[in-house]
Amino acid sequence: MTTFYQLLDVTTGNLITEFDSEDEAIEALSGVQADDGDEPLLDYALFRFQDGRPTLVAKEHELVVHVASAQRRRHNQITAIQS
Repeated sequence: MTTFYQLLDVTTGNLITEFDSEDEAIEALSGVQADDGDEPLLDYALFRFQDGRPTLVAKEHELVVHVASAQRRRHNQITAIQS
């Protein structure tokens, strides 16, 4: 079972980049968000491809929320480990 993630520009439909895991995608998107705020994420859509079949993970405003949720989960996991 092959799984990977693609980040697309929703205005042009162009592929921006590809990731081996959702964690890698979230890390990259978090970096964009830290540098430039939420605005750039509003032009993106994140897709998961599993066995050649695409599934939308989140796009535009939902992607901003998805990244924030993933960041909170990661923070909570790190806090739990440190406790």
